[in-house]
Amino acid sequence: MAQPGKPCPVVSVTARMGRPGVLLLVLAGAWGCSSGSGSGSGDPGALCESTCQKIVAVGCPNDEQSSCVAECQSELGKYASCSAEMGAALDCYASKVQMTCGSSGKAIAQKPPGVSTTQLLQSLCPVEVGAFSACIACEPQPGDDATDTCLKQSCCTEAKAYFADPDYPSHMSCMDACYDTPPACAQKCTAQYPSVGAKFEAITSCGLSHSC
Repeated sequence: MAQPGKPCPVVSVTARMGRPGVLLLVLAGAWGCSSGSGSGSGDPGALCESTCQKIVAVGCPNDEQSSCVAECQSELGKYASCSAEMGAALDCYASKVQMTCGSSGKAIAQKPPGVSTTQLLQSLCPVEVGAFSACIACEPQPGDDATDTCLKQSCCTEAKAYFADPDYPSHMSCMDACYDTPPACAQKCTAQYPSVGAKFEAITSCGLSHSC
């Protein structure tokens, strides 16, 4: 990890731990979710069948039930230990998001201009996303490098505390806007959200102390 005060590594600490990347693939990647409630069972098979039925019902030409289910189960299966948390987040998102057909011919979430899928997901379902993020914070993921492994092994407690904080989505959105900017930007986010900001600083300090 780079020296303290450098904005990119500071922001990237939590980008490596518990960010809902796999959830975005399941919820809002090439196929996304439709409005309506999901199964909430935590069972990947039932969850994917229910979700994909809603996706196909949007009527986009390149959405197909069996391929959607296969993709969904592949992603959900990577995090079996967090299936309940993922199911809750999926149900929440599916019940609130509005869908449309994208240029790929697959269903995508409708988003206001300038709002990312991550921001939309976190704004709609902050509690559920936080619980899922905390659950997977220390789970090995494909593509993890030495820094990822170090953070997950050495700073797991700190990461789980950060992602479980109800202000985590707001703080993360603020921090995302600070990428590759002077340190004062990140410091402003910490001042704006002091409780969760302190937990973020704890992750950063932990990573630095272990030379991650």
